[in-house]
Amino acid sequence: MRRYVSRLSTEFHKLLVLGQYAARSFPSFTRDMLDAENLVLDRALLQSSPIPRVPPELLKKLRGVEVTLPPRAFLEDGTQSIEGLYFLASLAKALNVQQAFEIGTFTGVTAFTLATNLPHLKIYTLDLPAGDPPSLNIERDDKTFIPLRQRRHVFEDRPEGVRIIPLEGDSARFDFSALNQVFDLVYIDGAHSYDYVANDTEAAFSIVNNSGAIVWDDYLQGWQGLVRYLNERTDLELYLVPDTRLVLWLSDEAKARLTRS
Repeated sequence: MRRYVSRLSTEFHKLLVLGQYAARSFPSFTRDMLDAENLVLDRALLQSSPIPRVPPELLKKLRGVEVTLPPRAFLEDGTQSIEGLYFLASLAKALNVQQAFEIGTFTGVTAFTLATNLPHLKIYTLDLPAGDPPSLNIERDDKTFIPLRQRRHVFEDRPEGVRIIPLEGDSARFDFSALNQVFDLVYIDGAHSYDYVANDTEAAFSIVNNSGAIVWDDYLQGWQGLVRYLNERTDLELYLVPDTRLVLWLSDEAKARLTRS
């Protein structure tokens, strides 16, 4: 038995050394392997999720909406995916969104996409000021997206930018009460910890109007705080959006408008 355990330990050590060598010598291959592993885990998460998928008839209607997508150069690690941008833009167009609020600006590609597709849309987008620490607990990987210096937004110096209003502040301290319930769409893409997602969700419901919708980004295996919070909100009628990492909530009026023939 001891000989068998010793042999397993030796083989494991060899695999560990081989993995470290691969990471140093073939970084792109290693990243591809990690991406493949994350893809498998994310698919497993979606299969086991208690949140149902968007009804097929509603999804079919949204997929028939014609949208304009941003230049491929605007997309980078941490920005919304093409499928996610398409869904958000088609949802906003189908609901004829006039005012939207985004928590988590990052490079501004989502705000830019919405403004491009809705010429009368005004969108407010809130982000943590450069150099400011968050006031609530965050997940380790969230630190990667905290701006250390002023970040340039893709909508700057573009005509759509005049309808995008950047705001600075910690969403846990921001005074949402002054905004009232005037927003047709609220998009949550801030910090991913349980505490922040809970805070941002309550904020979203305080400002969305009676015919509006709320969308959360990053329902992924890697963001357990966000996943756990949304899974626990069985009081809300939530939907997973296929081929994206988005979760959707619709008011009764928004649902009626989208399902109306």
